[in-house]
Amino acid sequence: MDIPKDSGIYFIRHAFDSQVAASECEKNSVIAIHFYDDFPQQPPLENKEATPLENREALKYYNSFIKALTPLRALGKNGGVVVIEYTPRSGEFFIGRVDPNTEIIPQDISEKKCLKTLHLADRIGPLKYSMYPLLSALRPPYQTMSRMYAASEIVCYILNPQKYPMPFVVKSLHPKALEQMCAEWLRTNPNDPMKYEVLKTGKTLAVIDIYGVAASGINVFAQITHEQNSEEVKRKFGLLLDYVKEDNIVWFFGPKEKEPTEMQASGVKFKSIEDVFTELKERGREEMLKKMIGLD
Repeated sequence: MDIPKDSGIYFIRHAFDSQVAASECEKNSVIAIHFYDDFPQQPPLENKEATPLENREALKYYNSFIKALTPLRALGKNGGVVVIEYTPRSGEFFIGRVDPNTEIIPQDISEKKCLKTLHLADRIGPLKYSMYPLLSALRPPYQTMSRMYAASEIVCYILNPQKYPMPFVVKSLHPKALEQMCAEWLRTNPNDPMKYEVLKTGKTLAVIDIYGVAASGINVFAQITHEQNSEEVKRKFGLLLDYVKEDNIVWFFGPKEKEPTEMQASGVKFKSIEDVFTELKERGREEMLKKMIGLD
């Protein structure tokens, strides 16, 4: 499947109550959103005979419907590429292409449930997320359908790696993978390496991405960012100052050109993510970095 690189990229998950309906969508090469009863055409008016909770639920239902229908309409009108998950497949996905001006077709699947479907002009899969961990990390959580603005490079690479090679650079790493990369650098640091992590990388404290202990026994704290906004970088750096103590070592990992000038006398150690990437390749971690990006 070949696509223009500027194609809109979408994501849809078919988490239907009925696995039969999802399987039929997969079999017929369509994508769909499903709702109960009739599709609401406008926000529901307050029902005087209903309870406040019932009115809130009706409005919530309508908003959920619109949130999924809006990108479906845009994809049908403009065409584009969509990453697709079908229940009950686990850890697998398809990639499909929708041509411009594809009509949305309603389809009843039971007395009270119906679908709005779009036909796929082309589709590949199933593919495994384990082969493309970056794409897995970029999936929008808790949404039926939405745009995937950050997924263009990895999706184009999956579809045509010769035409759209994925750059083997630090900017190709998802923030979650960036945190793992910096944790690996700390573990392999020849000068007092991190012996273990106290809490899981990226899920420690509000300010801290890594909390561990070095071989010398001192605490290791680190903040990691891709951030390009200089003021936001300074803000994040300022939050680290509370951790600067005699028995702590505090690291700030960020873009080379964004090192705050105030950092030099702060007690916080700065390491550019570009240098971390290069040094890990020199330490024999090139294969690990390629897998983090999703390269073969």
